[in-house]
Amino acid sequence: MVKLVCGIGINDKKDYCDTEEYKLWANMLNRSYNEKLHQRQPTYLNCETSSEFLVLSDFCDWCQNQIGFNQPNFELDKDLLAKGNKEYHPDKCVFIPREINSSLRTSSKSRGDLPIGVRKAKGGGFDARLRNWVGRKHLGTFPTPELAFQAYKVAKEQAIKDMANKWKDQIDPRAYDALMNYQVEITD
Repeated sequence: MVKLVCGIGINDKKDYCDTEEYKLWANMLNRSYNEKLHQRQPTYLNCETSSEFLVLSDFCDWCQNQIGFNQPNFELDKDLLAKGNKEYHPDKCVFIPREINSSLRTSSKSRGDLPIGVRKAKGGGFDARLRNWVGRKHLGTFPTPELAFQAYKVAKEQAIKDMANKWKDQIDPRAYDALMNYQVEITD
């Protein structure tokens, strides 16, 4: 009897339950189909897993052929190659370092109505702040949120390019190209 994971994923490799591939696969299915997780982390609402990834052995085969798989601190990413993507699919997923993946998060829930990278300044105006793997950097105080965002956008896009170059020899060329062309939008 084949065991279904999240009611949809077919575990056809019973001896793989302790492997990295299985953990990634089960987490991917959880993000796509676990309604309790969607309540805690609504960013995964409307995510889905393609038919190519529904069978564990197929996912394992794909993983084995990916740059960055099984590297320390690399994570499976579904939306770098196609910003806003909600489907886990072989052509849309890559493994990238946690440092990069963390820097691409938008934290829209915690920032309120202001653009990404902007907060109200204590003395008036709007601060632009860049947060990355190592900490925060104040970029200046501006009279409008739009000007503060522009300062953030320039700094963030450069920081992403710097990370892309730092990891260039260790990441999928598709990930490198996506990072080099990454655009920060005021709606992020």
